[in-house]
Amino acid sequence: MPVRLVTGDDLIQEFKLSQGRIIGRLLAMVSEAQAAGEVSTREEALEYIRNELDKGACCAA
Repeated sequence: MPVRLVTGDDLIQEFKLSQGRIIGRLLAMVSEAQAAGEVSTREEALEYIRNELDKGACCAA
C-alpha cells in the first residue's frame, strides 16, 4: 500500500474546503494519480489537487 501523500485535514487547511464528499473524491483522485506514477510527493499531490479544483473535475456529478 502506498504512503498517503495528503489527508482530508490537509485539503481542508490548504484549500479552505469544508468537510464532505469533495474531500473523499479528491483523496481518491490523488490515490489514483499516485498509483499511476503521476505524483510521488506531498507537493506534487497538492499541485495535482489545485489543478483539479481549477478544472472543476473533482466536483462533477
